[in-house]
Amino acid sequence: MYFQITLKDINQLNIDISSTSSKYVERYGLLMQASSECTCDFNIGTRELYMSESFKTVFGIEPVSVEENLKLYKAHIHPEDAKRVDDVYQEVIQNITNDVNINIEYRLRRSDGEYAYVQDKLIILRDSEGNSYRILNVIKDISSEYFYKVIEAIEREIMEISMSENYNLKDIVTKYITKIESLFPNMKASVLRIKNNRIENLASPSLPIEYISNRCH
Repeated sequence: MYFQITLKDINQLNIDISSTSSKYVERYGLLMQASSECTCDFNIGTRELYMSESFKTVFGIEPVSVEENLKLYKAHIHPEDAKRVDDVYQEVIQNITNDVNINIEYRLRRSDGEYAYVQDKLIILRDSEGNSYRILNVIKDISSEYFYKVIEAIEREIMEISMSENYNLKDIVTKYITKIESLFPNMKASVLRIKNNRIENLASPSLPIEYISNRCH
């Protein structure tokens, strides 16, 4: 099984929030110029969310009105990640945390139904009393980096198992395929081998028995 991984260099964006409003505007203006990234501006008081047009080009998500964008964005977060993401935002909104920079990663549904792994950098603006009133976001698609790291970890684990004295080839291949399939939910994989001049199934953990039997006849 061969995988081609395309990597994209990500430059970390470190922003030191100052108390001067003019610097807020200047720095946020620089963020909005980042064409390879998506940006948001959330007004905590009015719950209005501005989404940059780059959401359409990067994820296929077309922003609507600032009044409706919040509902739109939340609907695209993976159900398994939604509560964790909401908890982070609630800590900021309720001033449970005093942080001004927070990084979170979660899955975001593209327009084609597939999920992208994203890094969301929150930049929290606070008033003179330390209360949060605005959240700026820089959102990057890190799917390639995520898959590369996970596949590398899987292959390292499989290599360690295969070096043991009593390893079972079928068990190893089945474990490998199962982990790869978990990364790509719509993919079903199969590994065949030739034994005694016959093609036989070695491992097909997610395929129906009938399908496997037909292929190996």
